[in-house]
Amino acid sequence: MTDPFTAIATTVGIVGVVGSLAFSGWQTRQLARQTETQNAIAMATIVHNTADRLNATYRVFIDYPELRAYFYDGAPSPATGPERARALTVAEMLGDVLDALLYTTSKFAARGEYDDWIDYIEHILDQSPTLTRLILEHPKWWPQIESILTRKQQATTGDTG
Repeated sequence: MTDPFTAIATTVGIVGVVGSLAFSGWQTRQLARQTETQNAIAMATIVHNTADRLNATYRVFIDYPELRAYFYDGAPSPATGPERARALTVAEMLGDVLDALLYTTSKFAARGEYDDWIDYIEHILDQSPTLTRLILEHPKWWPQIESILTRKQQATTGDTG
């Protein structure tokens, strides 16, 4: 026969374990919610910072509207002079921003957001021989964009690599 104190102690112990497990489950749920919120804040920060960097790059087109043609109208790069230097510098800036954007959205964003940026970058590559040529000359500088360019070229030539 069991001692009544042992039975009570056992019951209290079991209740304590069950309560501890329930509390642990509640804490885990709260941690998951907090992590989800922190991830959303981090993604919003990334998008905001990227938009700022992209807007800073676009500001060049306000200051030098003649450069826009090299990125949106299919104009070939200027052969020489200060306009060539500006166009190549803007291409590097745009490449840096877009490559970083692709990397971060591939890691943190929803698939649709990433696909939207791919579409935009494909458009820029179609319209900008300046950026396309620079990426082809230095593929390791912008690996995310280079992979898009390679896929586009393979699709055009029918080469599946």
